[in-house]
Amino acid sequence: MQRMIPLLAILSAGCGGGASLDTDTQPVAGAWTAEVSAVGEDAHSGFATVTILPGGTTRADATLTGGSAGGVHPWAVHEGTCEAEGALVGDSDDYPALEPNDLGNASATATLAVLLTSGESYALRIYQSPEDRETIVGCGELESTR
Repeated sequence: MQRMIPLLAILSAGCGGGASLDTDTQPVAGAWTAEVSAVGEDAHSGFATVTILPGGTTRADATLTGGSAGGVHPWAVHEGTCEAEGALVGDSDDYPALEPNDLGNASATATLAVLLTSGESYALRIYQSPEDRETIVGCGELESTR
């Protein structure tokens, strides 16, 4: 037991009562969420979160449920709403495709070199396939959480 006390003291010192947080991964003011609703015949739903990070970048996370295993679904954040699409936020190459597993679930994260603006309207869209980016199979309007 006497050997355990010094070991616990060393471990406790490294666990941080006073250690600072890594500010490169901590979000700053600006966060949005969306429930992604199914759209059309081949519809998929899910949810999304978008957070502004220090250093002038935006992190967008998309989660898909109800997809087909083996499918590939592009997705992106756009200015505007589900009914009125605006400009793409970032570059389409920044968004890795959603690829559902055997249960039909998928998630992907995009790091965008642009910032969303508080008070503006944004929507996350999920598309049928890389060949069919005209057919939207899921859409959710981002709502500010701050």
